[in-house]
Amino acid sequence: MKSLLSATLHRIHRGTLLLQIFGTAGFLLLGCLWLEIPDSHLWQLAFTVLVGLVVVVGLLLLQVIIVRRLRQALQPPPIWLSAVLAVAWIIILMLLCGSIARLGINSDVRASYWNSQLGPYLRTIFTYPRLSAWQDDAISFAYWILVPSLLLPCVIETIASGVSAASWRSGLRILRLWYHWVAVIVILWFVYWIQPKLLDWHPLHTVRGELVSVVLRFAFLYCAEMLALTFLIAFIAELLSRDHAVRYPAP
Repeated sequence: MKSLLSATLHRIHRGTLLLQIFGTAGFLLLGCLWLEIPDSHLWQLAFTVLVGLVVVVGLLLLQVIIVRRLRQALQPPPIWLSAVLAVAWIIILMLLCGSIARLGINSDVRASYWNSQLGPYLRTIFTYPRLSAWQDDAISFAYWILVPSLLLPCVIETIASGVSAASWRSGLRILRLWYHWVAVIVILWFVYWIQPKLLDWHPLHTVRGELVSVVLRFAFLYCAEMLALTFLIAFIAELLSRDHAVRYPAP
């Protein structure tokens, strides 16, 4: 395990990490500025669409480049194909997450129905608030942990190596490894946990102090999440690389 962590850190070069942190921040800042562009005239509307496309395509290509750098595949596909595959995976992810999110619409109704079907003793254990909270926890787990855990190996391998039977097999074999699940659960749980903790924390009570606090908290949160997600991609990329080396040893 120690060698695996060391190899993972070795994959994260300084340039890749800086590209992730400052490149992503640059496109996000450009996206915020894009929202301020007026669209009262035709040329302004056309400029708004153009800038919006630049932000979306640029951010997509940036993430594709980072995944390809971290995976370091021997025969990567053309970058345009990697971008198309990334878009396809984003659509799949949105459909899955949308379906999971819809499960929460009637969670209160289900909790009330399940509680009413239980006997008097069980009803005191499986109360309505508990049944409702357990459903919310299960939906959050599926949304934030389960779906990314299942998709990430195949996403990384197809983007970095292209669509082939070998890529699918490598991605699916990673799902059998317990340390893949441990890494994904720990890192994504950290990302999920740290957001409300920092955003809801108000250490200072003056206007100026609160402004400084907001800037520092957002900056720390952003850097922590970028570091965590980059490490997760590199960790899965190392697992994929080792699987490929075992299946297809060099002469």
